[in-house]
Amino acid sequence: MKLDGYHRSENPWAREVSPGIWSRVYVGDDGQVSERIFGANTYWRFGPRIWLVPVYLRVAERIDGVWLDTNRFQFFAGFETFRSFDVQLGFRAGDVIVRSDELLEEGEAPYVGASFQPEISINLRPMSQMVMSVSARQRVIWDADGGSELANVPIARLSTRWFFSRAFDVRGIIEWDDLDGVLTGDLLMSYEPQPGTVAYLGYRHGGRLEGEGPLLEERAFFMKLSLLSLL
Repeated sequence: MKLDGYHRSENPWAREVSPGIWSRVYVGDDGQVSERIFGANTYWRFGPRIWLVPVYLRVAERIDGVWLDTNRFQFFAGFETFRSFDVQLGFRAGDVIVRSDELLEEGEAPYVGASFQPEISINLRPMSQMVMSVSARQRVIWDADGGSELANVPIARLSTRWFFSRAFDVRGIIEWDDLDGVLTGDLLMSYEPQPGTVAYLGYRHGGRLEGEGPLLEERAFFMKLSLLSLL
């Protein structure tokens, strides 16, 4: 469930402002709630070329019958320098659930630690129908706020998006996470007949690279429908 507001004006300090809140619940195979998410954000555009997006997330997960609550913050800024080239900078910070076998001691249960992740993304439009994006992140994880460092690893992402028309496009994404050694690929088709109304159909294939070949860990199809209602 998501609720957004929109404000547009000729004011250079508020060309477009869009606050939003949302909530999301996941139910497991046993019929019990396994994850609860509450989020709030604001999209703010200054003039024609600069935008900011602060985000707050309250995420709670049930792991082995125990609820772990986290508070997470994100901040992103974009600079559209040219029509065919723009740069995005940002970071993610706050709590993180430490659950990876590479970070837990033998027999240790998952717990709440702290993380900080700066990011940079470069978007290119070599032709009107194609957009290419490459991004790099550095994920730092501590066992607690100000505690011992558990990990400091890079994450790389490459995506290509092709527009068949203004409303219909296909996107391919490849992401490498050095912490878990997992390579993930996504193929996403989207149809957006009007702003705020969009339908997605996607496929994900992910695997851990070990030994002589990839070990399959995830294969999923997913769909999403979002409708804009003007009240």
